[in-house]
Amino acid sequence: MSLGHRSKFACVMIFVFFVGCFFSLENKIQAMRLRSFIVSPPDGGVELFAWQNLTTSSERFWPCWIFDFGNFKQKMESMFPVQVTWQLQGWGAIELQYEALKPNFLLLWEGIRWGVSQKGLIWPVDDPHFLNLYAVPDDVPVMEWSSELMAPVEHDPSKNVHKALLPMKDVLLWVEGLQRTGWLKEASRVIVERQGGRFRLRLVVDLHGMKGVTLLLPDTPGAWKILAQALEPIVKDNEGKSSLTIDGTYGNKIIVK
Repeated sequence: MSLGHRSKFACVMIFVFFVGCFFSLENKIQAMRLRSFIVSPPDGGVELFAWQNLTTSSERFWPCWIFDFGNFKQKMESMFPVQVTWQLQGWGAIELQYEALKPNFLLLWEGIRWGVSQKGLIWPVDDPHFLNLYAVPDDVPVMEWSSELMAPVEHDPSKNVHKALLPMKDVLLWVEGLQRTGWLKEASRVIVERQGGRFRLRLVVDLHGMKGVTLLLPDTPGAWKILAQALEPIVKDNEGKSSLTIDGTYGNKIIVK
């Protein structure tokens, strides 16, 4: 064996020796063992899931958590509508922190209320596992997704939180437009359905003293302003009718039935 090879071999043996000494010492004093693992804010379901998915390697050698966290975060955020972070609160003391997602609007589909976040995540808001995570405000907009449309949620039983299969940019513009016109506040139902190759919105809304008016809107909120200006005289001209449908999906003309 040449002098160079002997030198490399000696270095490797010294490295192995010190690594062995380190792990032998660690096994005795357990200086690198996880000291505490706290979930904040406390929640029974979240805490149970967190402990069940904490790896043995992270428990025995807490710096492994740094590398394990990415996979842990992905798992937890697919099961609970939360955003997860963590902080080191001392040597081997990990605090897992989470914040519940806030639904930008609710989507009613197949008899289930689905919360949809601004970033397009969707989950069943009334799932009993989530009841302690948040309270859904009464003023959150609610839209119904017609059964004739493509399912807004992917079929994956391994997850509770999904990426919404929705035209999110359009839907957010619809919600904003309905809030701006005031129709959303007065509507008892807002239904997204299909007309030809495009979406349309069907509202059942109280307008200018008349209850239960059916209002059909195109999927382009920019066209709603002209319709909004015409509604008051249309309603007044049709006072006393038992039902009224105002269809604004035909471009420059408004159909009244």
